Amino acid sequence: MPLLTCLHLSGMASLDSLRFLSSGPITHSLKKLQLSQFAPRLPLVELQQVRALSSLTEFRLYSVFDRPLDDDTVSLYTPPSRLMPSLVEFEHA
Repeated sequence: MPLLTCLHLSGMASLDSLRFLSSGPITHSLKKLQLSQFAPRLPLVELQQVRALSSLTEFRLYSVFDRPLDDDTVSLYTPPSRLMPSLVEFEHA
């Protein structure tokens, strides 16, 4: 899906990794990503897969990971982000 610009995944029961976000055309085309209500929740280390999304401008996380984001992790994704320079909006709960 080389033209995919917006992706919202909710209620993912069988997803065990976000690895699919870290390779292929999606790394350059995706602008908006929302992940919410995963059950079971993913290990927090999976958040690293999002870093490959170089064009991401909006990123929202709601009940995705097995533990809350710590302050250091939140600061990495809060705009202006050195980690993700295109990011304009970041929300999490």
